Amino acid sequence: MGEKNSFTLIICLYLLSLPISNFSKKAEKKMAEEPSKVKLKIKSQDGTFVHFEVNSSIIMKELFEAYCKKKQIIDYKTVRFFFDEKRISSRNTVNELGLEDGDQIDAMLFQVGGGYAR
Repeated sequence: MGEKNSFTLIICLYLLSLPISNFSKKAEKKMAEEPSKVKLKIKSQDGTFVHFEVNSSIIMKELFEAYCKKKQIIDYKTVRFFFDEKRISSRNTVNELGLEDGDQIDAMLFQVGGGYAR
């Protein structure tokens, strides 16, 4: 019993000797890694909006699939998603794209062709 108490005392003394700034840096780093909630809206071609609240670490593919499910679109690959007139990759995350609360993503159905008719 005496050895356990002395070992605990040594650990406590060691922890007390560490600078406080180490603990705060670790806490800040952990807070930065934790995903936060972001409110986004997706605007379709017909002008309607679908609102989502997602974690900032979510992969965009999951958001695209949820949008297509709400709009009753079978495959998310038939829709193209844009933010600031740039196409969004399904592999990116909200953080990687720099999306913030209230940002709008535009959704457009993919169209092949566009040639002329005789």
